[in-house]
Amino acid sequence: MIVVRLPDNYHTRQGAGAFVATEIGRRPFRLAIGGLPSIREVLDVMELRQSVEVEAAWLAAARGIPALRTEIGKALARIDAAIERGESAVDEDFAFHRAVALATNNLQFWAFLDYLAASSSRAKASASPLIKARASALISK
Repeated sequence: MIVVRLPDNYHTRQGAGAFVATEIGRRPFRLAIGGLPSIREVLDVMELRQSVEVEAAWLAAARGIPALRTEIGKALARIDAAIERGESAVDEDFAFHRAVALATNNLQFWAFLDYLAASSSRAKASASPLIKARASALISK
């Protein structure tokens, strides 16, 4: 059996063939077809995430209530503690960014960050040793 993978803007009907989708604007956004297979694509997603997170940080500073700002500080301390233990701090880093997103008082930042996390779970697993190596290099300087 031969399996053909068509781009997302095509759909098939058994016995009728393949057709170009007419409602392209209604399909869900995807970061990359088939995951993030290259370092370049991982870096592109990180650049997108960084752009969103800069705005989230500004909004969190402008709108965040003191209790949420305290949570951001605690999350940052957990990153430092994980690095001190020689861990990658990937999970702690994500928790920090979630705390910032929550402090924006705009749940779309939270939802977008969750979307990025789900979309890049394979990238996270492969990037973890790289992050740990970079963190170790920074600590040793």
